Amino acid sequence: MIGKFIGSIAFAAALILGALAQAQETAAEPTLAERIATLERQVASLDTRFAAQSTLDNDDDADRGVTLTNRVDALERSLERMISDLHRIERQSENALRAAEQAQRDAATAQQLARDAASRLR
Repeated sequence: MIGKFIGSIAFAAALILGALAQAQETAAEPTLAERIATLERQVASLDTRFAAQSTLDNDDDADRGVTLTNRVDALERSLERMISDLHRIERQSENALRAAEQAQRDAATAQQLARDAASRLR
């Protein structure tokens, strides 16, 4: 009887500790808003660098057209990468939310198990 109680308490404690550890891991990652802000800063930086470079490199109109086409292509590739990063971040945030919800359920289950074990000992 006491062995079962100790086992139940140990199981509940392990579940609670696991849930807390998982919640702390997800909290350490940047939020979706922070990741989006970073991506926006990177796009602005790329745009500025490409504009400055194309202005310095090209003096005649024929080369400027090619340069602008290359610049647009590079920006489109960069945007596509950022969109895929954003989708990946969204999936990660959804996974983190599901994990946090599961951790809450596990913690509630552990609490109920501990209450049940305590009531059996009385």
